[in-house]
Amino acid sequence: MIYSPDGKILASSSMHGTIKQWDASAWKELFTLNGHQGGVSALAFNPDGMMLVTSSRDGTIRFWGVMH
Repeated sequence: MIYSPDGKILASSSMHGTIKQWDASAWKELFTLNGHQGGVSALAFNPDGMMLVTSSRDGTIRFWGVMH
């Protein structure tokens, strides 16, 4: 799990390749992101928190837009 730089969004991942974005203050799920074929091995937000980068055991890296 990782928080966005402003602390408003929490991103979590699963061994099944899905990523969830949560409203950190309300603990409400905002989005489920699908795209990796293997477990997610790393999560990182860019400095302004508008992009989430994920890598997977399937050898892919994905860039996701983040809505606040």
